[in-house]
Amino acid sequence: MKFLEHRIHSFNRIRRPVTLPLNRPGIVLVEGVNLDTPGAADSNGAGKSLVIVETLLWALFGKMVRYGNRAVTDDAAHPLRGADVEELIQLDSGAVVRLRRARTAKGHPSLVISTLEEQGVPLSRDAAVRARDTEALFGLDYATLCAAVVLSGESTLAQAGFSGQMAVLEAVLKLGELNEAAALAAKHAASLEKERATAAAVVREREAVHVEAERFLAHVRAAATYDYEAALERLEERLRQAKHAQSLLTKSELSCRVRKAAYDKAQQEANTRLATVHRLDGEIRSLAAQDFSTACPTCKRPFDNVAELKKQRKASERRLAGLHADRAEAAEQAQHTTEQAAKLQAALQAAEQDYRRLETAAQGQDALEHQMREIHRQQEEQAAHRRLAAEQVERADAALREAKTELSLKTTLLERATFWVKEFGRDGLQAYLFAQALPVLNRTAAAVSRRLTGGTIHVEFNSLRTSRNEDLIRISGASAPTYEGLSRGEKERVNLIIAWALRALARWRMPEPVNLLVLDECLSGIDPTGMRAIIDMLHEEVHNGVTVFVITHNQDQKALFPGARVVRVTRSQGEAEVECL
Repeated sequence: MKFLEHRIHSFNRIRRPVTLPLNRPGIVLVEGVNLDTPGAADSNGAGKSLVIVETLLWALFGKMVRYGNRAVTDDAAHPLRGADVEELIQLDSGAVVRLRRARTAKGHPSLVISTLEEQGVPLSRDAAVRARDTEALFGLDYATLCAAVVLSGESTLAQAGFSGQMAVLEAVLKLGELNEAAALAAKHAASLEKERATAAAVVREREAVHVEAERFLAHVRAAATYDYEAALERLEERLRQAKHAQSLLTKSELSCRVRKAAYDKAQQEANTRLATVHRLDGEIRSLAAQDFSTACPTCKRPFDNVAELKKQRKASERRLAGLHADRAEAAEQAQHTTEQAAKLQAALQAAEQDYRRLETAAQGQDALEHQMREIHRQQEEQAAHRRLAAEQVERADAALREAKTELSLKTTLLERATFWVKEFGRDGLQAYLFAQALPVLNRTAAAVSRRLTGGTIHVEFNSLRTSRNEDLIRISGASAPTYEGLSRGEKERVNLIIAWALRALARWRMPEPVNLLVLDECLSGIDPTGMRAIIDMLHEEVHNGVTVFVITHNQDQKALFPGARVVRVTRSQGEAEVECL
């Protein structure tokens, strides 16, 4: 990220608008004159830090160093013109954006971010959301920018104690983001745990449904053991026989009628023959009963007409002999006719029996067709049951697979969330960042210490302490073992060493180094040897494309920066006038 331009349209205690170019590598001296103080010789309170440090931080984050880590509202606004500060910044992607934060004299805030070609878009009115969006856009937060850009002579980090020092280090390393990420991951993991429990319950429920569907399908298949096809084949055979009997029934009926007529005729003829035999028997009995005796049976006297009686008797005997012959013949014929009729009757009975059989077979055709329809219905019903059972199994199987897939997904997501809870936590990425950060801090501290003190003072960052009295920052080699016991010059050197180490750490943590460095009145107690080392370090920064602002009220130090651009801040009547010389 590159700062291109810093524009102050209005701000508290600044009289007129001013524009400071920030993308011109070099050293810029910021000197001040406070005409409101007695003798007009002191630059303290002129507003030097206000012009470059405080207004820049307020524009980006709505905060100022002198107010600590809290939002600054009405204190930033001019009583008549309000506050209006604009920054021109090139992002790591190469895009140039314009950030403009303003607050009217009546207290109405606004923050607009736009590209050079587009109309600005106001950010959320919620301060926390605005801060998060701004930090996400520029890739750094308030603590990181302060550590990366501002080296202050009033640093109290060495006195902050272990927890305070760790807090600053965590802020520069952006561990707050990891803590938020861990909290979000934990919250997400808790939600996923509930979702996974719900998914597991759904799996159990659908497994039960699947088992029931399988049981129903097995029941339907077991109920379908009856061989409908064989039954249909048997019924079809019987139906064919019935249809064949139906076709033979007419012929059988005609045969029965013919045989009945022949039987009736034979029976009639037999009856006629028998009647003749009976008639002849009667005649024979009648002739046999006639009395042809020639004497009276009582008195034994011969009749008068004996001759005639003998003649009649001879005629009767002849007649009787003829009747016997006729009867014998008639009896033979009657026997033959009767036998013939009996045969015809037997044939008729057989025909009638066959007819009744065929009639019975033909009459069963409707029943057979009904049975076949019933079997087809049962087949279709069982087929429907099988289809229904199979579909239930298929749906249950699909639902179970879906539930298991969902459970697997939730399990995987839960494992990932649980993983990130640990990895974003103290024992994960935070521990890794600390492990990576300490060498950066210590290498820089050692290098700056050698250049500023010749290696006589050592500043070490060590997060592992053996007692509660030890600090994160350990000082050795100075005139006293504690920061409080150091001389003023030693304190300023230690402050510079710590500030430069934190700047290195912030630049290491940022995606791209910032092209801006501000030394805010931190060189007043540095001896000439230390100043030469600092000047060399500043020129190295300039060589790397950094614009360095050196804020100082020591006029003697001005000669140490020949050719440096000068920004003069003059305070009079409570307001500062800014000049770029």
